[in-house]
Amino acid sequence: MINKLGQIFNKKFRGIFILIVILILLPFIVRNNYFQYILILSMLYAVVASNWDLTFGYFGMFNFGHVAIFVSGGYVAAILSKFYGISPWVSIILASLFSAILCSIIVLPMLRVKGIYVVLITYGFSQLLYQFILSQRNLTGGSLGIDLIPDIYFGNYSFAQNGKIAYYFLAFFLLIASTLFLTKLVKSKFGLSVIALKDYEEYAVSRGVNFGRQLILCFGASALFTGAAGAVMAFYLGALSPSMLGFGYLIIILSSILVGGINTIYGSIVGALILVVVSELLVNIGAWRFIIIACLIIFIMRFFPKGIYPSVSKLYKRYM
Repeated sequence: MINKLGQIFNKKFRGIFILIVILILLPFIVRNNYFQYILILSMLYAVVASNWDLTFGYFGMFNFGHVAIFVSGGYVAAILSKFYGISPWVSIILASLFSAILCSIIVLPMLRVKGIYVVLITYGFSQLLYQFILSQRNLTGGSLGIDLIPDIYFGNYSFAQNGKIAYYFLAFFLLIASTLFLTKLVKSKFGLSVIALKDYEEYAVSRGVNFGRQLILCFGASALFTGAAGAVMAFYLGALSPSMLGFGYLIIILSSILVGGINTIYGSIVGALILVVVSELLVNIGAWRFIIIACLIIFIMRFFPKGIYPSVSKLYKRYM
């Protein structure tokens, strides 16, 4: 029995275990605040990308709304903490719940439309949120955003101490929790019903699967950790800006799903880690940054059409 479990661990989880160990040790090995900032950013984007993949890859609903959910989670947590004195920990939880409810409400018009109309509805929501942030200056800071967001404390320990290394492990914990949640979800009866609706919608509905209910639950579930990631981002940066709703953020996160591999969860995480790190390392070269990233995406999609993770995973299982 022990040998069998060891073989399963070696084949299936060795690579993941190695990656987790590396991520735990990295901030102690590379003591550079900017490098740590890149890693925190990439892990938070990985949370957003992998949860976006739940609706995009598993349900087959292409939408532009997840960046808006991410940003709304950040604004809710920042407003609650700064203006109402609510604990950052409670604010993160409330922002997560608010994001799930908001995302479930956004889905309602999508129950009667498909295809490009879903994209238009979700993109319209992003623009509506952008205009709301600009118009409610007393609450959101308008075009200037919100600054001086309170720091997170654990007892008497401030997360701003020691180069904000505590935020690194908070982002890391959030990524692990989100991944476990998504993995468990897609393997459950609910996850199987969602996949059935994507592949054989008419047959699944004829067998008693409620399309509307599953759509609302799927989008709501995908927003839980997305909103929490936005909240953690707000406390880590100490400031928020409506520019986060720009097209650049959306492209980076969406490209993470495509580059890493659709319908994989782990692929979105790998894609986010690669693209965010490369994007931030090239930030000083101006417009060439986006040209290089675009060429990298084209190269990956040309030689790894299903994404990096499925291709590398296949080679890993064959030779390891």
